[in-house]
Amino acid sequence: MKSKLILIVMMILFYNHSIIVGQNEDLPQLIRFPFQDSTVTNYCQSQPIILGNEILIFYSKNNAPLDTILFTRSSDNGQNWSDPIYVSEFTRDETEIVFISGTISNTGRMLVVFSIGEVPLTNKTKIVYSDDNGIPWSTPQNVIGVAYIPCPKIKLTSDGRLWIVGRNNNFFTSNNNGDSWAAKNLGFSTSTMSAFDFIELDSTNYLTTYDKYDSNTETYKIYLRKSSDAGSTWGSETTITETDRSEKRPNLFQESNGTIWLVSQIRESTPFSVNYNIYQQNISYRKSFDNGVQWSSPTNFTTYMGYDGTHNICSYNDKPLICFLSSLVWK
Repeated sequence: MKSKLILIVMMILFYNHSIIVGQNEDLPQLIRFPFQDSTVTNYCQSQPIILGNEILIFYSKNNAPLDTILFTRSSDNGQNWSDPIYVSEFTRDETEIVFISGTISNTGRMLVVFSIGEVPLTNKTKIVYSDDNGIPWSTPQNVIGVAYIPCPKIKLTSDGRLWIVGRNNNFFTSNNNGDSWAAKNLGFSTSTMSAFDFIELDSTNYLTTYDKYDSNTETYKIYLRKSSDAGSTWGSETTITETDRSEKRPNLFQESNGTIWLVSQIRESTPFSVNYNIYQQNISYRKSFDNGVQWSSPTNFTTYMGYDGTHNICSYNDKPLICFLSSLVWK
């Protein structure tokens, strides 16, 4: 029986296009997120988090002189949303993308980590938390020193540890609810701007994916490594992406039955690719039923003209819930 994916897609305006809702056989429910201004360009990734029976969406709003991170709640599967609640503020150059990730610790603390821009500058990655159900939030702090973490992902494992992944050579771990962090060397290198994700298969077996740019083929590929000692060491690298394909920004989700979803952003050629370097960006997914040993053929989720990507994912009723940016015009 085909597995059904429960999905709410936040398609944020990108390059001055509008926000739309679409529909797809495997992804049956697409809902336009209501709080992005369709008259301006928004460059902030969004993050869905599940808290009890509520969906929380963290997002950014363009303000002057500081941009603002906000969140809103829905208790009816995204049909209606609460008034936005303030989380944090930051300075940003006009076209810098903001990457956001969030989770809830085993004590109920809500944590949000965000990085500003795609250039590895110091003091560009911050973390905030709330111990009172989202009101109020802590003052933004660096994770470790002034380290920049591109496309950060914050995750919780069953032993209570918090992890931040997304930086070449290192993950960051916390044993005290995110009050302090330690760098954990991976034992392998990727690239400065690699986007990571990470899941716990069981208490000792972990799986991480990441992308790397191949300058010889001018494509991005997604790779996989496994750990059998709770992240202390990592095994050999396995390539997931096919040789004729370019994809990046891997996001992982595991159902309770063990099925792993890998959701990525793919680059597809257009008639204008050769002369004008114009490509289509879409969201794609594939599945593994054997802990990442084999993967199904990739399936396109979006096929819209323009940009669909910079996505985030979380578990909702044991299925993936995905938010992503889109350049589609809302009608």
